[in-house]
Amino acid sequence: MENINYRCVNEADKLKTNMCLPQIYIWEVKGMTAYLKCSPVSRINIITGGFANAGAEFKADTDEDFVTAAKWKLRGDESFIKAELIDNQGHIAESPVIYLKN
Repeated sequence: MENINYRCVNEADKLKTNMCLPQIYIWEVKGMTAYLKCSPVSRINIITGGFANAGAEFKADTDEDFVTAAKWKLRGDESFIKAELIDNQGHIAESPVIYLKN
């Protein structure tokens, strides 16, 4: 599978909205694994195209904790993958969709 990489994809959104959205620093697929590094958030949702409930949720343990990375092993039958980040103030940022199948 082709390696796909997006860096700092939310900087334009931050400037347009004049508010601090969660920031995505690395969003990439290498081989059969998706990697995400981001600013501190309370939850990261990995959403995939395929059968229902095929994605994942990475959550902070408490309201004072946060997550800054996620790693997800692809099964190989997903048509796309994207990430949704939610900070502790409810701000949401979405990654670009990475299409995995033609």
